[in-house]
Amino acid sequence: MKIVQIFLILAMFFSTSMLALAEDNRPARLTGILAHKDGRPLAYGFVYLFDDSAGPPPIIERYWRIPNEIFELDEHGRFDIELPAGTYYLAYIKHSDPYDVGPPKEGETILVSRDSRGNPLPYVLAAGEVRALGKLSEAVPYDPTMVATVGRQITAIEGRIVTRDGTPVAGVPVFAFTSPAAIGRPLFTSERSDHDGRFLLRVDKGGTYFLKVRGHYGGGRPGHDSVLDGEKGEKLAAVEVASGQIVKGILYKELTRRGPKSKRKLLDGSRAPLENEPGRLGDR
Repeated sequence: MKIVQIFLILAMFFSTSMLALAEDNRPARLTGILAHKDGRPLAYGFVYLFDDSAGPPPIIERYWRIPNEIFELDEHGRFDIELPAGTYYLAYIKHSDPYDVGPPKEGETILVSRDSRGNPLPYVLAAGEVRALGKLSEAVPYDPTMVATVGRQITAIEGRIVTRDGTPVAGVPVFAFTSPAAIGRPLFTSERSDHDGRFLLRVDKGGTYFLKVRGHYGGGRPGHDSVLDGEKGEKLAAVEVASGQIVKGILYKELTRRGPKSKRKLLDGSRAPLENEPGRLGDR
């Protein structure tokens, strides 16, 4: 009889434990409608969610962080998203290229959910919780002056991307990882390099960043005519930057160019001398 009682107690204990574990693993749901400031709902485009445990809040005036989750709105601006429990920030952008997760371009519609002081608003979601945000009418056309405000202090890495013969590489983004392994998604990205190969990669604070160049913002294997460095087995360029400064002079000497029959080249790794200066955009 005692053996039976012990077995029943153990069975009840494990059942309770498994039930609690199952409840902790239940996804949360986040629902709402995104709209322009005048109340018109946003049709399609993508909701970006940023996991608070994976990086800083998305402050587009200072840097562009890569989102952790991306979901498409419907034609009425509605979203209904299942997520693991956690803390998230919400943003929206409607790129002309739906697979582009890089910074917005002039005129593209953007939205960052903010509190009354203008800071990105954290949404704390418990396991199994359903959070209805209602209608967020905060979307506006992107204006480059949101970033290039005179006197705003930033932390950034600036440089040029060129081939070995000195030819500028235009139209490619530079990514920043916080680990040399470069596993998973990068934390930050630059705008695409200009016609002279110049880029400005803004980050949230000082530290060591490992840079990678690709021909596009999306993940996966490089496609036709893409440009990249830092493939598996290659050493990424490590750059140290102090908070509130712009490190200048990063110069990629060689990149991989991919086509249907192209061969793989290695990143040379050499770069021009570095210069530090106060990171004020008004000086650019």
